[in-house]
Amino acid sequence: MDSIHGLMVPGGLTNVNPTLYGQAPTEAKGPFDRYRDATSLALIQGALRRGLPILMTCRGLQELNVALGGTLRRERDDLPEDQKHGTPASAKTEDERFRIRHQLNVVPGGQLAAILHADRVRVNSLHSQVIDRMAPGLVVEATADDGTVEAATVSESEGFALGMIFHPEYWAERDAPSLAILKAFGKAVHDYASRKRPMELAHA
Repeated sequence: MDSIHGLMVPGGLTNVNPTLYGQAPTEAKGPFDRYRDATSLALIQGALRRGLPILMTCRGLQELNVALGGTLRRERDDLPEDQKHGTPASAKTEDERFRIRHQLNVVPGGQLAAILHADRVRVNSLHSQVIDRMAPGLVVEATADDGTVEAATVSESEGFALGMIFHPEYWAERDAPSLAILKAFGKAVHDYASRKRPMELAHA
């Protein structure tokens, strides 16, 4: 981690193993990937200790919550498709899977609000695992209309540390809020590198 200036923790097809937050690993909560869990949770904790800029999407937000002591739950299976956070059952293409369809309520005065300059935006969401108990030290940055936490930051982080359940990386070329999030992360990485470079040269 000494050689990088930013870390992005993306989504995936698996869920965080419930044993990591004190629950049984039932089939309904899977599938799991213990190798990713072992890698990503340690990376998140290490990045936060260093003040390294970190952007976490989908599974990345779930991992952030678990890494700091929170829990997850599966959303209800009986919700109509337009209310579900998981992958739309009707989707036949990647663009349909990632379509922007969820209203996001941005917390006024928060870090995400400063990036988006809006209190309501539409986003994409694909993962059926959502935050249950918020980890200590996490600050809610946005919620869905049903109250589900959609984005959070780390209150005592020395650097950029933003997690979200949606995927700004997918539509960045066409969606202004998605692009704004990635630009903010990019600026944080650039600023971190600018601060770190003199120290790296001094120790070369």
